[in-house]
Amino acid sequence: MNFIKIIVRLNLFVLLSSCYGQNSPPPQNGEEKTYYPDGTLLSITHYLNGKKNGESITYFRNGKIYSDIHYKNGNFFDITKWYFDNGQLNHEEYWDSNGNEQGDFKIWFQSGKVSQEGFFVNGLIIGKSIQYYESGNIMSIYNYDRTGKKDSIWVYYSDDKKIIRREFYKRDSLVKTE
Repeated sequence: MNFIKIIVRLNLFVLLSSCYGQNSPPPQNGEEKTYYPDGTLLSITHYLNGKKNGESITYFRNGKIYSDIHYKNGNFFDITKWYFDNGQLNHEEYWDSNGNEQGDFKIWFQSGKVSQEGFFVNGLIIGKSIQYYESGNIMSIYNYDRTGKKDSIWVYYSDDKKIIRREFYKRDSLVKTE
Protein backbone atom coordinates (compact mmCIF):
# COMPACT_ATOMS: atom_id res chain seq x y z
CA MET A 1 0.00 0.00 0.00
CA ASN A 2 1.52 3.32 -0.92
CA PHE A 3 2.14 6.26 1.43
CA ILE A 4 -0.83 8.36 0.27
CA LYS A 5 -3.32 5.51 0.78
CA ILE A 6 -1.99 4.96 4.29
CA ILE A 7 -2.31 8.65 5.23
CA VAL A 8 -5.80 9.01 3.76
CA ARG A 9 -7.14 5.87 5.43
CA LEU A 10 -5.46 6.65 8.75
CA ASN A 11 -6.96 10.17 8.79
CA LEU A 12 -10.45 8.81 8.13
CA PHE A 13 -10.03 6.05 10.74
CA VAL A 14 -8.96 8.51 13.45
CA LEU A 15 -11.84 10.85 12.68
CA LEU A 16 -14.49 8.14 12.67
CA SER A 17 -13.19 5.79 15.36
CA SER A 18 -14.07 8.09 18.24
CA CYS A 19 -17.72 8.07 17.22
CA TYR A 20 -18.63 4.65 15.84
CA GLY A 21 -19.03 2.96 19.20
CA GLN A 22 -22.16 4.96 20.01
CA ASN A 23 -23.94 4.34 16.70
CA SER A 24 -25.77 1.27 15.49
CA PRO A 25 -24.16 -1.05 12.92
CA PRO A 26 -24.36 0.12 9.30
CA PRO A 27 -27.47 -0.87 7.36
CA GLN A 28 -27.53 -3.47 4.62
CA ASN A 29 -29.17 -0.95 2.31
CA GLY A 30 -29.84 2.75 2.60
CA GLU A 31 -28.38 5.72 4.39
CA GLU A 32 -26.45 5.75 7.64
CA LYS A 33 -25.86 8.90 9.65
CA THR A 34 -23.27 9.02 12.42
CA TYR A 35 -22.84 11.74 15.02
CA TYR A 36 -20.18 13.18 17.29
CA PRO A 37 -20.85 12.63 21.03
CA ASP A 38 -22.39 16.12 21.24
CA GLY A 39 -24.95 15.24 18.54
CA THR A 40 -23.28 17.12 15.67
CA LEU A 41 -23.47 15.29 12.34
CA LEU A 42 -20.26 13.37 11.59
CA SER A 43 -21.08 11.49 8.39
CA ILE A 44 -23.67 10.38 5.90
CA THR A 45 -22.90 7.12 4.10
CA HIS A 46 -24.93 5.06 1.64
CA TYR A 47 -24.97 1.25 1.52
CA LEU A 48 -26.07 -1.39 -0.94
CA ASN A 49 -25.97 -5.08 0.00
CA GLY A 50 -23.97 -4.25 3.14
CA LYS A 51 -21.21 -2.37 1.26
CA LYS A 52 -20.59 1.33 0.95
CA ASN A 53 -22.10 2.44 -2.34
CA GLY A 54 -22.55 5.99 -3.59
CA GLU A 55 -21.56 9.22 -1.92
CA SER A 56 -20.19 9.36 1.62
CA ILE A 57 -19.64 12.73 3.25
CA THR A 58 -17.75 13.18 6.52
CA TYR A 59 -17.82 16.46 8.44
CA PHE A 60 -15.56 18.26 10.85
CA ARG A 61 -17.12 19.30 14.16
CA ASN A 62 -17.44 22.83 12.75
CA GLY A 63 -19.84 21.50 10.07
CA LYS A 64 -17.43 21.90 7.16
CA ILE A 65 -16.81 18.91 4.89
CA TYR A 66 -13.81 16.73 5.80
CA SER A 67 -14.19 14.26 2.93
CA ASP A 68 -16.45 13.67 -0.03
CA ILE A 69 -15.94 10.11 -1.22
CA HIS A 70 -17.81 7.98 -3.70
CA TYR A 71 -17.90 4.21 -3.28
CA LYS A 72 -18.76 1.33 -5.56
CA ASN A 73 -19.10 -2.11 -3.96
CA GLY A 74 -17.17 -0.97 -0.89
CA ASN A 75 -14.22 0.54 -2.82
CA PHE A 76 -13.33 4.18 -3.37
CA PHE A 77 -14.67 5.15 -6.78
CA ASP A 78 -14.58 8.29 -8.92
CA ILE A 79 -13.24 11.57 -7.54
CA THR A 80 -12.38 11.63 -3.84
CA LYS A 81 -11.81 14.92 -2.07
CA TRP A 82 -10.42 15.67 1.37
CA TYR A 83 -10.54 19.12 2.98
CA PHE A 84 -8.94 21.12 5.77
CA ASP A 85 -11.21 22.39 8.54
CA ASN A 86 -11.13 25.86 6.96
CA GLY A 87 -12.81 24.45 3.82
CA GLN A 88 -9.66 24.50 1.66
CA LEU A 89 -9.14 21.41 -0.50
CA ASN A 90 -6.42 19.15 0.94
CA HIS A 91 -6.25 16.15 -1.39
CA GLU A 92 -7.94 15.07 -4.60
CA GLU A 93 -7.63 11.93 -6.69
CA TYR A 94 -9.62 9.64 -8.97
CA TRP A 95 -10.33 5.95 -8.21
CA ASP A 96 -11.45 3.37 -10.77
CA SER A 97 -14.18 0.75 -10.22
CA ASN A 98 -11.57 -1.71 -8.87
CA GLY A 99 -10.57 0.66 -6.06
CA ASN A 100 -7.26 1.77 -7.66
CA GLU A 101 -6.07 5.34 -7.99
CA GLN A 102 -5.86 6.48 -11.60
CA GLY A 103 -4.58 9.65 -13.24
CA ASP A 104 -3.46 12.92 -11.72
CA PHE A 105 -3.47 13.51 -7.98
CA LYS A 106 -2.82 16.69 -6.02
CA ILE A 107 -2.28 17.53 -2.39
CA TRP A 108 -2.49 21.13 -1.12
CA PHE A 109 -1.27 23.06 1.87
CA GLN A 110 -3.92 24.66 4.05
CA SER A 111 -2.99 27.96 2.40
CA GLY A 112 -4.23 26.61 -0.96
CA LYS A 113 -0.79 26.24 -2.52
CA VAL A 114 0.09 22.87 -4.11
CA SER A 115 2.11 20.56 -1.82
CA GLN A 116 2.51 17.52 -4.08
CA GLU A 117 1.39 16.29 -7.47
CA GLY A 118 1.86 13.12 -9.43
CA PHE A 119 0.18 10.47 -11.53
CA PHE A 120 -1.31 7.06 -10.73
CA VAL A 121 -1.78 4.02 -12.96
CA ASN A 122 -3.61 1.08 -11.37
CA GLY A 123 -2.86 2.31 -7.85
CA LEU A 124 0.86 2.91 -8.45
CA ILE A 125 2.59 6.28 -8.71
CA ILE A 126 4.15 6.32 -12.18
CA GLY A 127 6.51 8.85 -13.76
CA LYS A 128 7.39 12.14 -12.12
CA SER A 129 6.04 13.24 -8.75
CA ILE A 130 6.86 16.71 -7.44
CA GLN A 131 6.76 17.91 -3.85
CA TYR A 132 6.75 21.66 -3.05
CA TYR A 133 7.58 23.94 -0.18
CA GLU A 134 4.73 26.19 0.85
CA SER A 135 6.69 29.03 -0.80
CA GLY A 136 5.97 27.32 -4.14
CA ASN A 137 9.58 26.28 -4.69
CA ILE A 138 10.27 22.64 -5.52
CA MET A 139 11.30 20.49 -2.55
CA SER A 140 11.90 17.26 -4.46
CA ILE A 141 11.33 15.55 -7.76
CA TYR A 142 10.79 11.79 -7.71
CA ASN A 143 10.63 9.36 -10.61
CA TYR A 144 8.89 6.00 -10.69
CA ASP A 145 9.03 3.38 -13.43
CA ARG A 146 5.93 1.81 -15.00
CA THR A 147 5.78 -0.76 -12.17
CA GLY A 148 5.74 1.91 -9.44
CA LYS A 149 9.35 1.36 -8.37
CA LYS A 150 11.81 4.17 -7.65
CA ASP A 151 13.73 4.87 -10.83
CA SER A 152 16.10 7.36 -12.39
CA ILE A 153 17.21 10.54 -10.61
CA TRP A 154 15.55 11.83 -7.43
CA VAL A 155 16.52 15.43 -6.69
CA TYR A 156 16.08 17.24 -3.35
CA TYR A 157 16.18 21.06 -3.13
CA SER A 158 16.40 23.63 -0.36
CA ASP A 159 13.68 26.28 -0.19
CA ASP A 160 16.16 28.71 -1.76
CA LYS A 161 16.31 26.42 -4.85
CA LYS A 162 19.74 24.88 -4.23
CA ILE A 163 20.25 21.17 -4.83
CA ILE A 164 20.72 19.38 -1.51
CA ARG A 165 21.36 15.92 -2.96
CA ARG A 166 20.68 13.63 -5.87
CA GLU A 167 19.82 9.97 -5.59
CA PHE A 168 20.02 7.57 -8.49
CA TYR A 169 17.69 4.58 -8.47
CA LYS A 170 17.28 1.53 -10.64
CA ARG A 171 14.27 -0.75 -10.02
CA ASP A 172 13.75 0.50 -6.44
CA SER A 173 17.42 0.16 -5.46
CA LEU A 174 19.58 3.14 -4.60
CA VAL A 175 22.58 3.04 -6.93
CA LYS A 176 24.38 6.25 -6.02
CA THR A 177 23.99 9.48 -4.01
CA GLU A 178 25.72 12.77 -4.71
